[in-house]
Amino acid sequence: MKRLLSLLAAFGLVVPGWAQENPVYLTGEEQSVQVSLGGWYQHYTRDEVRLSEVSIPLFVAVPLGRTAGVTVRASQASASSNTLASLSGISDVQLGFSYTPALGEGSLVLSLGLNLPSGKRELTTDEFETAVMLSQHYFDFYVPGFGQGFNLAPGIVWARPIGEDVVAGLGVSYQYRGPYRPQAAGGDYDPGDELVLTGGIDYRLRETVNLSLDASYTRYGKDALDEVEVFEQGDKVTLTGQLLAYQGFRAWRLVVRYRSPGRSTFPAAGGVARELRVLPAQLLVRGSYHHPVNRTFAIGALVQGRFLDETVRFDRATLVDLGVLPEFALSRVTRLNGRFVYTLGDFSGFAAGVGLSVVWVP
Repeated sequence: MKRLLSLLAAFGLVVPGWAQENPVYLTGEEQSVQVSLGGWYQHYTRDEVRLSEVSIPLFVAVPLGRTAGVTVRASQASASSNTLASLSGISDVQLGFSYTPALGEGSLVLSLGLNLPSGKRELTTDEFETAVMLSQHYFDFYVPGFGQGFNLAPGIVWARPIGEDVVAGLGVSYQYRGPYRPQAAGGDYDPGDELVLTGGIDYRLRETVNLSLDASYTRYGKDALDEVEVFEQGDKVTLTGQLLAYQGFRAWRLVVRYRSPGRSTFPAAGGVARELRVLPAQLLVRGSYHHPVNRTFAIGALVQGRFLDETVRFDRATLVDLGVLPEFALSRVTRLNGRFVYTLGDFSGFAAGVGLSVVWVP
């Protein structure tokens, strides 16, 4: 059952769109309450433009019996730049619900994600330019956006053992994305809905070595401004492979991910549409190591390369991230997690911060 949990979490389908870090509540397993609060600072410099963000993310997960659970996610952030306007506020509150009915040897997870429009919207023109820069994949800010409309995302994922060493699964989710007004001086923007199909497999190579492979396909609807179609994002294919090995309490992890979004379409006057690459194709290769030093202290290391193709806004970029991740056990249920990651390559910068997490079984 724990291998099913790992596979379902890898799919990111428990709560579509923001489920990658959410727990999966499986039938018969003792569930834990989780609360984490962090403080992070990120600063990057590219082409003489300096962009910084301070963020305070909050995450809460509460089980509802042994087969269901609810999660809450929200953030406060403040961004500043030497060339762009400052921008600060809270992000939208995101709620997630999951339910796992008994299903023989396999596991079925029904989920529902809600994005509540509580964050900062109706930005000034200068604030909107800052928000556009924060959302770029090159920087990978913890809070890349502040406010959207009401989103509703139901999903279902099924996983089942195939023999003693293999677990396979399939999933589908749909996200309704409601209209909102991103700029105070602009019109009502209605982003297109999303359909995500996912499949994956987890293979136990040895008792302490696991290989996971998964693929996802995302289909996007057309965006509209004041009920006029203005943009259609190209479909996206994501392929991910992960190798995880343990030796006692030490762990090695290798992740390779390729994300390939298609060209996006912009309608034009006279009925001639333009196709442009708005989002970059990206190859990520990440290696990490976790080493417990004693009962109260552990240290982690991270090395990753990111290779991003050019878009209409940015040139091709190659980035290397080097990280140190210390972890302190303050008590049986409380941990302090640190993180420092230095980025170099076509631009430079760093991310640093600390988070407090509490995990206990009621």
